[in-house]
Amino acid sequence: MSEKDEKVAMSPTTTTSASPEPPPDPPPPPPAEKKNDIVDFDELLPHIGEFGRYQITFYLLMCVPTMPAAFLAFNQVFLSAEPGKEKRPR
Repeated sequence: MSEKDEKVAMSPTTTTSASPEPPPDPPPPPPAEKKNDIVDFDELLPHIGEFGRYQITFYLLMCVPTMPAAFLAFNQVFLSAEPGKEKRPR
């Protein structure tokens, strides 16, 4: 048995208690200040970034799919009309 093993075997730090005590509860958090849920967009915009080149590009690219959809929606007005059914003033 080496010297280290003898010191560990003789150390009084080993105890035979049933279970260690649980750690103390953490202190409660301080009360939060009441804030308004409404955020002013004008104050928030400089923090998140202004309307720049990326936003303009993204907006224009998002408009591209709406063009065929609008054409198909308004096309029905002209395709479903029957000639000679309109009212003429007398």
